[in-house]
Amino acid sequence: MALFGPGVLLPAGTLAVPGEMPGTDLLVGPVLADLPFGHHHEARVGNTLVQLTVLEPGLAATPEVRTRLVNALERVQGLQHSSVLRLHGVVDTLGTIVVVREFPQGPSVRRWIHDHILREQRPDPLRVVDVIDHVATGVAAVQQTCVEPVLAHGFVGADTIFVVGENHAQVGAAGEGGILPLTPSFARYLSSGLLPMIAPE
Repeated sequence: MALFGPGVLLPAGTLAVPGEMPGTDLLVGPVLADLPFGHHHEARVGNTLVQLTVLEPGLAATPEVRTRLVNALERVQGLQHSSVLRLHGVVDTLGTIVVVREFPQGPSVRRWIHDHILREQRPDPLRVVDVIDHVATGVAAVQQTCVEPVLAHGFVGADTIFVVGENHAQVGAAGEGGILPLTPSFARYLSSGLLPMIAPE
């Protein structure tokens, strides 16, 4: 992923981010998280902070993965829901697919838990319930938008759920969830019991 290191400018094509001129280049920032299907990066489009999902080039080069991902992203493109990160668009560049979303308004669940551990505090149980409720609402919105069932475990994880304020959460990576079975990490997810609805073959 060296091609996507901090400071790299990516041509945006016809990408339109609210408040910025269409086609404004993407300025790549640091990696935020490693995912089964790629990496999250911080980035900027003009003065607007955005989140990138950079797909692993090997996956992007697989016709089945590319077709499934593009179709899924097209279905969630117009979804506007307070519990789902807004999808700005997709850029096909440097041999892979880059998904551009609004930047999360709070830390990932992983960072949120880590911060509580550093402060030697337990999360408020009522706040946790609120977060789970918003996650469920966001997942339901994605499921209703998509024609085909979406594998929720592909986008419900410690690095793809973001805790906002006191009692809210946002779901990220909605379109990418469907390609999880095609990633190299899928066998590990399955064997570790993270996908209980799928029986081992």
